[in-house]
Amino acid sequence: MTLRLAAVWLTTASIATAEPVLSIDITLAPGEPYENAVAAIGDLGAKTTSLSLMWDDLERVPGEYSPKDDWPAIANLYFSTTDLALTLTFSVIDTTADRRPDDLKGRSWDDPVVIQRFIAHAQAVLSRMPRVEIIAITVGNEVDVLLTDPAEIAAFARFLGAVRPAIAGIRPDVPFGTKLTFGGLAQGNRDYSALLSASDGVFATHYPLGAGFRIRPVAEVSGDIAALVKLANGRGVWLLEAGYPSQGCNVPEGGQEQFVEALFASAFAEPEIRLVSYTYLTDLSEPELDSYAQYYGIGADCFRRYLGSLGLRANDGGMKPAADVFRRLARR
Repeated sequence: MTLRLAAVWLTTASIATAEPVLSIDITLAPGEPYENAVAAIGDLGAKTTSLSLMWDDLERVPGEYSPKDDWPAIANLYFSTTDLALTLTFSVIDTTADRRPDDLKGRSWDDPVVIQRFIAHAQAVLSRMPRVEIIAITVGNEVDVLLTDPAEIAAFARFLGAVRPAIAGIRPDVPFGTKLTFGGLAQGNRDYSALLSASDGVFATHYPLGAGFRIRPVAEVSGDIAALVKLANGRGVWLLEAGYPSQGCNVPEGGQEQFVEALFASAFAEPEIRLVSYTYLTDLSEPELDSYAQYYGIGADCFRRYLGSLGLRANDGGMKPAADVFRRLARR
C-alpha cells in the first residue's frame, strides 16, 4: 500500500483485511552512512522508521526552541526525499528519565505551565516537519516505568488530554497516544486505563523479558499480542518497538528467528495490529552499551547482552538469520 493509504488506514479500524505497516528502528554500523541504513531497511521490507525527540535536547533555554542539532528540520529535508514515513515520539518521558527542561521538573504534569510549554514545543517541532509523512505520534516513551504513583498517572493523563488538540490541529487524523511497556500493561500492578483512554489505542513496546532481563519463551509471544489486542478493545494496537536478542540470557538457538516468525504470525492474523516496528536494525557497539548502561543505571550482564544483540544485523553490518526471516515474511 502507498504511505498515504497506510496513514489513512491506520485511523480506520473497520478495514479488517488490511495488514500492519512494517517499520524498523535504524541503528548504524560503525562508520555507516545513514542512507545505507535506510536502504537496508527498505530492502528488508520496512516502509517506516522512527524519530524520537528529547524535549530537553531541543529546549535547552527555557521557553525557547534552541537545539544544538535541529533534528526535525533535518528530518524534513531528508525524509521528504525518500519513500519512508515516520513514527514520531516526543520523549517527554524516556523510560526511566524525566526529559522536561530542568525548570519544569518537579511540577505536576497537568500544571498549566507544563502544558503550555509543551504545546509551544510540539508546535515548534511539527512546524519544521511539514513535508514528512507521519503515521503515528506518541507523547512519552515507556512512561509506565517512571509513572508509578496513581496521582502522577492521572496528572499525565490530563496532560495528554490537554496537549492532544494542539497536535491534532497541525497533524489531523494522525493516531495519537503514549507508549507503555507490555510488562507494565500485562502485570496489572497499576491502573494505566486513564493513559489508554487518552490514546487512540494501545501504543506499546514488546520485548519478551522476564526477571533479571532473562528472555521468556517464544511460545508466549502470541499470547502477549492477544493480550494487547484485548486491551485495545477494538481501537487498534501500535507495536512501536518489538525485539528479541540473539545473545541474551535464556535465548535458545535460533530464538531470534523464531521470534520474528511468531511476531509476524500474530501481527498478520490480528486486524487490530496497525503497525509493527522492529528494534533494532543493527546491534549496538560496546561504547553505545556503556552509554545506555549509564543512562539507565543498569550494568547487569543479561541487560547488556539483551540490549546489545537486538539487531537484525551484527554490529559490523552483516545480516543475521533473523533478517532473512523478516525479509521473507515482509514480502510474502
